[in-house]
Amino acid sequence: MPNQVEALKHRPEHEPFDRPAWIELSMGNLAHNFHEIQQTVGGKRMICMVKANAYGHGAREIAPQLEKLGADAFGVVSVGEARELREAGITQDILIVNYVPPFAIEEAVKLDATITLRDKGVLQAVNVAAKKQHKTAKVQVHIDTGMHREGVWPPEAGVELVALIQQYENVELDGIYTHFATADEVDLSFSRQQLALFNRCLDDIEAGEITLPRFIHAANSGAVLQLPETHRDAGRFTAVRPGIVLYGLSAGDGFAYPFTPKPVLSLKARLISVKDIPADDSVGYARTWRAERNSRVGLITLGYADGFARSFSNTGHVLIHGYRVPVVGRVSMDQTILDLTDFPDIQLDEEVVVIGQQGNEQIRLEDWAQATGTIVNDVVTRLNATRLPRVIVNEVSYGIRS
Repeated sequence: MPNQVEALKHRPEHEPFDRPAWIELSMGNLAHNFHEIQQTVGGKRMICMVKANAYGHGAREIAPQLEKLGADAFGVVSVGEARELREAGITQDILIVNYVPPFAIEEAVKLDATITLRDKGVLQAVNVAAKKQHKTAKVQVHIDTGMHREGVWPPEAGVELVALIQQYENVELDGIYTHFATADEVDLSFSRQQLALFNRCLDDIEAGEITLPRFIHAANSGAVLQLPETHRDAGRFTAVRPGIVLYGLSAGDGFAYPFTPKPVLSLKARLISVKDIPADDSVGYARTWRAERNSRVGLITLGYADGFARSFSNTGHVLIHGYRVPVVGRVSMDQTILDLTDFPDIQLDEEVVVIGQQGNEQIRLEDWAQATGTIVNDVVTRLNATRLPRVIVNEVSYGIRS
């Protein structure tokens, strides 16, 4: 068995050296998902949602790749996220879908970010900021059709706001949209009620002799997959807003997908320590696992601060050589211990797959979500807060349809 120093000498160049744990991002899989969504929606404009650090994947890594693939715009939730995209070199439109506080409006205009209006006061503030900067600021109106989160309510107030925009010289209406509450469920009746209300609003806008703007959109990931009347089969809808499915993750269960999403993210580590311990010895905090026999344990420098839930203590698994290797003892903040006893061919410095595929075995983020009683969006966005470096790879395990 090589010692750790010898093993490190042969580390692949793309892997970080300071701490052997990292996130890998497959651009081949991202391209696959992007093109499949494009085909599914009949070539409508793509507003790619990269909020929450691209759903934990890394906005600085993901957004430039999506722009190269042909993304028409990007969706974020704050001026700070818009700034990060501009600093990463993004030149396409950036739509801020959440509330922009008054003190941040001037910077949003400076960044050429599109601001979602919530009322007349925001519209006036945008016009003032744009006039000051000798610009025409782009805005979109989000009409609340029943989710009752963000958006203008009642819907007729949204129609009135659209009409009011025409009176402001330094503001351009660039889009109108709504958001579904249940498009990721099997029962689509409420989504169709929302869609009917949104279409009535668009009818009223056109009846007021206002030309609909270039971005008319309602389809999130669930609607992309199962509501073609929000894209392919609807001429007035010009764009879609794919989020979680763009990253190859589940956008809902119980219905057929028009294509097979491929996960973009893998989470990996290196086996940095191997020890032989006698029967009845324990490992980890609180001694929650005792060896029933002479055992062999290994260590990875990845723990709950990296998104590997503490609830995986004595229950979780990782992949090494395509084997499902059990986690033993308490998952620590920075380390996790593995039981290697039944796998004598596993050696120091092996690649450990924590999320992803190895051989015929796979551990999915959806598996993590099920094990921890939540949804995959919750699990993956927790990776947003980790110190794990992101590594871009271009592995393609299947053909990409363009």
